[in-house]
Amino acid sequence: QACLAHHRQARPLANPADRDHCIQYMMAVPLIFGRLSAADYEDTVAADPRIDALRARIHCVEEPQFTRDYLDPRSAPSPTR
Repeated sequence: QACLAHHRQARPLANPADRDHCIQYMMAVPLIFGRLSAADYEDTVAADPRIDALRARIHCVEEPQFTRDYLDPRSAPSPTR
């Protein structure tokens, strides 16, 4: 829930920071190009109209266990593990 609320973007994505916080963008680019790299967040790639067309068709749903893990400090990654 928290992740979806933060990363579900229906508005236009103005810059790389907007794009890397949009689940639909992070799904659309690999479906179209077969990859997702740092360069794919730049304006030159984002200008492809297929991305926004596909973003509009992607519907994300919550996986309740992911939400529980996201909110549980015991499940946070630790560099000492």
